[in-house]
Amino acid sequence: MLNRISYLLAVTFVLLLPALSFGGPDSDDFMLVSEHEAAMPDASKDELQKMATRGYEPSEGPEIIIVSPAPGEAVEGKVSFDIQFKAKDGEGTEVKLASVKVEYIKYMDVDLTDRMKDHITQQGIDVKNAKLPEGTHWFRVSVCDVSGKTTKKEFAVGVKVSMITM
Repeated sequence: MLNRISYLLAVTFVLLLPALSFGGPDSDDFMLVSEHEAAMPDASKDELQKMATRGYEPSEGPEIIIVSPAPGEAVEGKVSFDIQFKAKDGEGTEVKLASVKVEYIKYMDVDLTDRMKDHITQQGIDVKNAKLPEGTHWFRVSVCDVSGKTTKKEFAVGVKVSMITM
C-alpha cells in the first residue's frame, strides 16, 4: 500500500512539475517561454517575413505601444516587458480587460495570456524579469476596447546568454 501511495505522489509531482516551473508573478524565476516551447517549429518564413515588415495589423482599437524591450534590442538574461494601451485619438474608450491576449508565435501559437494575467491592467502589460531561452522570439498582443474595436501587434525579442554566472 505504501509503495502505491509513493508511486501516485511521484506521478503527481512529475505531472505538476511543468506548471510549477513557470513561477508566480512575483517570482524571480518567472519562465515566460519554456525551452520546450522555444524548440517547437517556427511559423513559416513567409509569415515571419510579413510580421517583420508589418509589425501590426491596422485597426480602430486601442494603440499598443511597446516601450520595452526596445525594437531590435538584444536582451541579456531576464527580459522586462512594458507594453502600454492607449485609446485612439483621445477617445478615452476603455480597454476590455478580458479581451487582452498574448501569444508566442510558432508554427502552432502558444497562448501566454494565463501566465501573464497578473501583469495585465487597463493601462497595459508590465512584466519584470521574465526568463526566455536564447534566440529570437516573436509575440503577438491583441486588445479590444469596450466598443469592440480590436488591435493586434507583433514584435520580436532577441535574447542572448549572459556571460556572467553566479
